Amino acid sequence: MPGEGDVIGVAYDHVELNFFLNGKNMEIPVRNVRGALYPALYVDDGAILDIILDNFRYPPPSGYEKIMVEQSLL
Repeated sequence: MPGEGDVIGVAYDHVELNFFLNGKNMEIPVRNVRGALYPALYVDDGAILDIILDNFRYPPPSGYEKIMVEQSLL
């Protein structure tokens, strides 16, 4: 279970989500993810959550890159 100061990573390849704790794969993939994906996060008891979308403390797994933020064309 993550604790204060831990880093949770998520890798997504358009079919499967993989979760990492301090750079180590937690081996609990979520498979058969289809369609649009919208991240949602929840914290409790006054917790503080920092979301880092680049300059990672731990590198992404081989074959993965940082999240590509969707941009409006309008």
